[in-house]
Amino acid sequence: MAAVSGWGPIVIAGIFASTLSSALANLVGAPKTFQAVCRDHLFPYIGFFGVGYGPGEEPRRGYLLAFFVAVAFILIGDLNVIAPVISNFSLIVYALINYAVFAASLGRSPGWRPSFKFYNMWVSFLGALLCIMMMFLINWWAALVTIVIVIVLYKYVDFTKPQVRKK
Repeated sequence: MAAVSGWGPIVIAGIFASTLSSALANLVGAPKTFQAVCRDHLFPYIGFFGVGYGPGEEPRRGYLLAFFVAVAFILIGDLNVIAPVISNFSLIVYALINYAVFAASLGRSPGWRPSFKFYNMWVSFLGALLCIMMMFLINWWAALVTIVIVIVLYKYVDFTKPQVRKK
């Protein structure tokens, strides 16, 4: 065990670098994605965040929203409360992506041609199931809340059938 302790500062530095990298990627990526959802008018009352500024159409309002959400989570001050919620939303995204891949394969979508040599649609289905299972293993009530939120958002879009903008 003594040989491993010499690596301690490097491991700590790696953890900090990884955490900062992920945080910055999310603080920059999430507002851009949210801006696209706002511009497509999928949900009411959020068009305010679809406005872009400058030649790159930067989502300044989305950046401010992401900042305030991050500050709110920081003010909670207990990682054990925040982590299950964040983990469950990440896992539901991966579950939905895996299920979409499975559904595209099962439906024999003509535009779906995976080029990975070892691709198997059942691995995607298993990945979706494992993500859902992990959500419940992490925190069952957060998993239920996450699934209910995703179903409500999906059913809203399914019911209203909004016309998305064409590029």
